[in-house]
Amino acid sequence: MLNRGNYRRKKLRPKRIRERKMITKSEANAVVEQMPSKFNSHQFITRYILCYTWSYLSILKEYKDVEIAHREIGKFLKKNDTKLGIKKTGLEPSENIFGNIDNIASWEKTTQK
Repeated sequence: MLNRGNYRRKKLRPKRIRERKMITKSEANAVVEQMPSKFNSHQFITRYILCYTWSYLSILKEYKDVEIAHREIGKFLKKNDTKLGIKKTGLEPSENIFGNIDNIASWEKTTQK
């Protein structure tokens, strides 16, 4: 027979969804300010790496794959384009860090700061 006095039900708590590490809007703004009026995602990422090396390394550690991390940075730019003062102008071929040609987003500044 079950002793009901000592039996405690575990409370079911919803699992916290941990937000993944990503560049911040202030970091992205600082990088965009340094970019020419027209640039592509690879150029942005290269400049970001130069300016925020440790942040970039933590993003790589989080995603564990360079291509996925870079794709997420591109999604971040698209999601925050108006806040960053940029707009996507299309796709252009560009050599990635592995020497392969990819079609990647090209950007244009919409505001001069």
